[in-house]
Amino acid sequence: ATLHPLRMNSFANLIGLRPQPMAVPKNPAKSAPTNKKKAVGLLSWVGRGLLLILALGIFILVVIRWKITSPPKFYVERLANSELLAADPKDDLEAKMLDFRNQTRKVGTWQGTFSEDSINRWFAIDLPKKFSSSLPPNVNNPRIALSEGRCQIGITVSTFFATGVVWIDCRIERSQEPNSFVVHVDDLRYGTLPIPLAYVEKQISAALSRQKITCSWVDGPKGRVLILNFPPVLSSTEKTFAQVDNVEFNAAQFRIVVTTRFRDQ
Repeated sequence: ATLHPLRMNSFANLIGLRPQPMAVPKNPAKSAPTNKKKAVGLLSWVGRGLLLILALGIFILVVIRWKITSPPKFYVERLANSELLAADPKDDLEAKMLDFRNQTRKVGTWQGTFSEDSINRWFAIDLPKKFSSSLPPNVNNPRIALSEGRCQIGITVSTFFATGVVWIDCRIERSQEPNSFVVHVDDLRYGTLPIPLAYVEKQISAALSRQKITCSWVDGPKGRVLILNFPPVLSSTEKTFAQVDNVEFNAAQFRIVVTTRFRDQ
């Protein structure tokens, strides 16, 4: 005879047996698709991070390029002045310099005044024709601006990255030593991007040395200062020598004062 299920359960209860539920693991093993999704998510975040870094780098380069290619106002105005592209016999820089040099061969104090336009005209016409090899191939179009006690000089410089204007804003004062002047560099930039003065000190010194002008850099109250020492004899004969007494910058012109003395003085 077979036992009825209810009777079997009653018998089990009677002897103290209980049906055991199916065991379920507390930490089931994760499936392969879940691990794959996590790896894909991690790679996605890494890719986003790299794209963000790349975008940030491109943005920085664009800003730097924009700063480099933004020329100063004084340079743009003088470069666009079409009057400087035609010779002016009445304001010829070389003729004025030759006349002034001849004057300084005589004993006495002499002064010469040279206009900003005559200098820029010489930069635009004579420099490329007569002294093209004096400038590096990636440098051209120097221009100058003169104001009370201040001189600004700019020049176009081309690099693999961008073409911009390197310019300097400075003040020149006479030193206590004869034929010596102090140059205070107030600003030095490539476009609108500041250039550390220490980065170009050697280049400036080398350029001045090629012109037989000795110089030295010293620390001043407001930063580095350039000391210029001109040759003690600018123009000479057998009996005389000339020294620079002063250089003054005025509105759109500069004045140089030279005293010529006998050698025995």
